[in-house]
Amino acid sequence: MGKTIHQLQIFLQTNVTNMPYSNYLAISSVFFFLFSSSFFFSTKATPIYTSHVCTDSTKNQPNTTFQTNLNLLLSSLSSLSSNATEPTQFYKTTIATETPNPVKGLFLCRGDTLASACYDCVTTAATDLKRWCPVQKEAIIWYDVCMVRYSNHYLNNIVPKLRM
Repeated sequence: MGKTIHQLQIFLQTNVTNMPYSNYLAISSVFFFLFSSSFFFSTKATPIYTSHVCTDSTKNQPNTTFQTNLNLLLSSLSSLSSNATEPTQFYKTTIATETPNPVKGLFLCRGDTLASACYDCVTTAATDLKRWCPVQKEAIIWYDVCMVRYSNHYLNNIVPKLRM
């Protein structure tokens, strides 16, 4: 975008003196629109929250090994989502498999979602899960373009049977 603006500036500097006033106004308006649109249109996609469930079956205490593993898992899912390959945009992983406090997690992005929007959604979901389900050992959250889930149990399906 910076190169395009620079080329437009050079064009305006070399051609403005011989240009009719109406053309000058039209080009100035286009330049203003291009310049101002970069301030109004964000490149970061904002996912739309749909729902979440924090199970009450098991809870952990803050500052435990499970909590540390959960933070590692959510951070890992966020970073892995930036490398999610289209069209699957799915990843499943486990942190600390050999310990008594393993955490399994996954994310799934909608098939028509750009990789950058998938990353933004998974990152937002990870942050929200930490805030809304701070002591639960199992939780799931849905947005318009992604779903993130974690559990201390085996994840044999993407969406568990939950009462909502």
